[in-house]
Amino acid sequence: MEKGSIDTIQKVFSTNLVLYIILGLIIIILGQTLGVWFIRNKLVIPVERILAAMWVFQFALLGFFLSKICAPFKALVVAHEDMHIYGYVGIFEVIMRLITVYLLVIANADKLVTWAIFGFAVSCIIASYYVFYCRKKYPETRLSFSYDPSLIKELVRYGGFVFLNNILHISRTQGVNIILNLFFGPAVNAARGLAYAVDNVLLSFNTNFRQAMNPQLTKSCARNDMNYLWNLYERGVRISFF
Repeated sequence: MEKGSIDTIQKVFSTNLVLYIILGLIIIILGQTLGVWFIRNKLVIPVERILAAMWVFQFALLGFFLSKICAPFKALVVAHEDMHIYGYVGIFEVIMRLITVYLLVIANADKLVTWAIFGFAVSCIIASYYVFYCRKKYPETRLSFSYDPSLIKELVRYGGFVFLNNILHISRTQGVNIILNLFFGPAVNAARGLAYAVDNVLLSFNTNFRQAMNPQLTKSCARNDMNYLWNLYERGVRISFF
């Protein structure tokens, strides 16, 4: 936005969307092969709950794929600094999650499967809203497919660092869950899940704060305004810490 025309932004957006779809499909294939095998053969799950676990896993894979498609649209909202939309969606998501928890209390169906279905439904609503809003407001979302090796290389290189960071984070969190499951069973998983949910709320508060700061950091870097960048970064780190 700071350095290119709307055509450049459109090109970056379209290329990103294609790369995210490809990444999502790769994860789907890995999940349907290695993931299903691991659940059936390695995880400690009561036999009568294997089917419920598989349903949860399938909805989790679909939710992941949906999040990859939605990611470039969500990034556009943040890049344009329309943080009120980001905030409204966050409030809506929290309310819908609370409603889901209440429905679990009164539902007679399998609660684990019901939770997975409602969770996926909320993700569908949020993703649809982001796509609809961006398509309506931002002309950059008009797809413009063109093969640009240098752009693809740059995006993959940058995305690779982000992806590596996410893989390490997942390994640290879900890896512990897998080890606990293999040695101690589902009950310990449930206990850690409750503690991690509380921890995640605190982390998400901090993440949302930093999300509002990131566009200004990126734009100041693009226009080589390093004084503003480091001043904003230092203030952000201090406030985030406190």
